[in-house]
Amino acid sequence: MTQAAVTNAIQTYPSLGKGQKIQDLRASRSAEVTYTSSTGFPIAVYVRISGGYSAVLYTHINGIEFGDGGSTASNTSIAMAFFIVPNGATYLVEATGVSPALQSWTELR
Repeated sequence: MTQAAVTNAIQTYPSLGKGQKIQDLRASRSAEVTYTSSTGFPIAVYVRISGGYSAVLYTHINGIEFGDGGSTASNTSIAMAFFIVPNGATYLVEATGVSPALQSWTELR
């Protein structure tokens, strides 16, 4: 592939991080709600919850479970998940545990 072809591909095709910024979306995001990535680019999502003696996050993209994260502790557990969402895809975070509380929801978008 020539340098011109590489440059053209980078400038033409959507890629993660290109023209994007880290955004704190904790105030406008909730678990158990489906969102759609419509920025024209893939996005990266990081979510963290706390929840009593156990906390688990399950991530779903287009209705398919894509990953999870969880922990168990004697007092307060923390669960984290990081995932990439293709442009046009829907995504949902399912939070389980004892009274899960959203601590962080950050997106590169």
